[in-house]
Amino acid sequence: MAFSSSKKLEHEQQRYGQNTEQYQPPPPAYSAQQQQQQPQGNNDTTSKYPPQAHHTQSPTLTLQTENTKLLGTALRIYDLTNPGTDIFNVKVSPWSMNLTFLRPDTKQEFASVKFHKLSMKMDISLPDTPIFTIGFKMKLNYEVSYPSPALGGQMATWKTNYHFKTIDFEWRETSSGVMLARIKASNFKWKKMSQIEFFGDACNDKRVVEEVVVTGAAILEYVLVMNATAVAVA
Repeated sequence: MAFSSSKKLEHEQQRYGQNTEQYQPPPPAYSAQQQQQQPQGNNDTTSKYPPQAHHTQSPTLTLQTENTKLLGTALRIYDLTNPGTDIFNVKVSPWSMNLTFLRPDTKQEFASVKFHKLSMKMDISLPDTPIFTIGFKMKLNYEVSYPSPALGGQMATWKTNYHFKTIDFEWRETSSGVMLARIKASNFKWKKMSQIEFFGDACNDKRVVEEVVVTGAAILEYVLVMNATAVAVA
């Protein structure tokens, strides 16, 4: 009897251990351990945009682009929650891909992008900021890193991610790896179908929003023109 009871007790303990292991609660979405594992930035600079687990991110602001001319030489950009009010207007040169950004209320130019001929570089003009040049690195995907005026000179990186029918452009703080914005577009119809998403507090910084819109639109224009050219040549 003692032997039988011992076996029964041992069996019950094994079942309890299995059930406990099976029904353990899942870890929190953003734990202290994950926070310690996030990439660290330079010792001299501290990001004001704290790391966030990728799967928990949702945009705090989404802008929509809409083609307003048949040949795609003019765009309106608006908040997806308020489609009746333009935030930016964009003119696209039909001959050079150069972009001009206008305030909808005054129709005054506030930013521009001029592409270099026979080069993977472009000159960016933003409000209250000296003109600066950025250039692509052609790897498996397009990638651009540059000192961001809106981030106080810290490096920012645009990087492409291709999908079946769409292409994403992620704008990240280079040192920390934090994604502050993303553009989601159709491979060949970005003027009609693209969205510009901002994450966390990035949407509250006017300089960040303008820099992302201007540099992001320029990179999209370049990459998708190159894609269309490659298809035509093939």
